[in-house]
Amino acid sequence: SAIGQQLDSLVDLVAFGVAPAYLLFAVSFHKMPELANVPLGLLPMFAFVASSAVRLAIFNSRPSDDARNFQGIPTPVSALLIVTAILPAHELSYELFTQTWFLCSLSLASSILMILPIPFPSFKSFRTRFGMLLYFGTMSGGLTMLFVGLPGGTLLFGFTSFYVLRGLTEAGWRRVVK
Repeated sequence: SAIGQQLDSLVDLVAFGVAPAYLLFAVSFHKMPELANVPLGLLPMFAFVASSAVRLAIFNSRPSDDARNFQGIPTPVSALLIVTAILPAHELSYELFTQTWFLCSLSLASSILMILPIPFPSFKSFRTRFGMLLYFGTMSGGLTMLFVGLPGGTLLFGFTSFYVLRGLTEAGWRRVVK
């Protein structure tokens, strides 16, 4: 129903927009509390939530021309990119991923990629059975690794980054070939 679709988008906005933005705020600004009071310091978090809302509105208002592609990265992928970017710092003691400048840059880039009309592969249909097995195997493997205390977040961050870079590369290639 129409109301169900809107409520689903509201839940998606909170789960994939507000929650990652709050996590970003909690991780990046605990080191620099003087920036937490500066509106400019809050811009990446606001941009992430606002872009999530716009992305969901675009998704709801446009009929899908191509079931194999999304226009812009989906909000769950964007949220996964932010959340899993923080995990390598804890899993591998790699502090770059908790640096404020890195997380804010990642948040702004993710915000822009959510609303740009760049086609990204959909997870609703796969071109090959191997692609489907690779996707579900990597996601299941990463989550299983997290549960048993291995660096599954790092695996998921790498997989999510690969997905974004693959979509950008394919879009760039299509522009060159045209």
